[in-house]
Amino acid sequence: MKKNIMKKKTFILTAILITSIIFGGGCENQTVTLPPDPPPPAITGAIILTTSNTGTHWQSHTIQGLTGNYASVSRITSFVYDLNSLCILATDGNYPNTGYIMNSGDAGENWTTAVTTDGDYMYDMTKTGTDGKGFCLQGGLIKMTTDNGSNWSDVQSIIMSSGLRTIDFSDVLRGMIISGVYYESNYITTNGGSNWTPVPPVPDSAGNSNAVKFTGSFSHTEAVVCGSNGKIYRTSDMGYTWSESSSPTTEQLNGIGFYDPVGIIVGNNGTILRTSDGGYFWEAVPSGVTNILRKVFVESSYYWAVGDGVILKSSDQGQTWTVVRSVQGEYYKDLYFSKDAGIVVGSGHY
Repeated sequence: MKKNIMKKKTFILTAILITSIIFGGGCENQTVTLPPDPPPPAITGAIILTTSNTGTHWQSHTIQGLTGNYASVSRITSFVYDLNSLCILATDGNYPNTGYIMNSGDAGENWTTAVTTDGDYMYDMTKTGTDGKGFCLQGGLIKMTTDNGSNWSDVQSIIMSSGLRTIDFSDVLRGMIISGVYYESNYITTNGGSNWTPVPPVPDSAGNSNAVKFTGSFSHTEAVVCGSNGKIYRTSDMGYTWSESSSPTTEQLNGIGFYDPVGIIVGNNGTILRTSDGGYFWEAVPSGVTNILRKVFVESSYYWAVGDGVILKSSDQGQTWTVVRSVQGEYYKDLYFSKDAGIVVGSGHY
């Protein structure tokens, strides 16, 4: 019994001593190791994040003139391959929504409005080369800029039920637009976007198409489309005919990137597919996440992928991936990078 009493006394004294040390009640020069800071809270409204050190740290920016808790940025690019000259597609958080094309000349610090639209959603945007020329899809309207996005003109209006969904250029002359559903025509240009010609749709078994990308500089007529049910289709003749590529998934596929001949497709449930032969054969590679992945950006140094609450990076051409940011409640929708520096855009609400 005495031994038990002594043990209890020893335990109580030890506890008092530990408490005294932690709260500075009897020992000087003691330090307390605090737990790491929690991740930053989810951003409400539009998201603009920049990094200058390959994703180790991220800085948040506001967008002048874009208001509302449900404001969102859906696309970003540079028409001259320069992070100091950026263009975004955005919507405000008001009702009815207003669409914006906005520009930044200082790497996302400040933004000015080039175009506003009422009602029509702007789906996609792309550059054609390094001459400041680019295109934007607004419903069934094709818009063009020749001055880095400062001014826009309407090129062609197409009557369709679903709207024009996604656009890409292989060079300054040849481009392709894919419609939102399988039963409506796609469109191509061979004169730099001055005129667009209808071509047959992707086969109906592909379902809805979410992204198109030309496969690389070795060919100016080969492109890949991905969409519903894990379907991947490839064309070698600018979209006049399509053939189905091997796909190891049935998940919805959302975005494509090529750094020839390597290509990456991202999709739902953390899906990442990789090709090393220009898009004929695709294999699944582990992403380490189960988030919806929406966009991918590939260049010589790193490959990047973004989606719902997560930013991923690969330094071995997409064979392995690491998480560089994970914040629940942030929905990343597009990205643009140049070596160590880059910018990610999205919304605090889906």
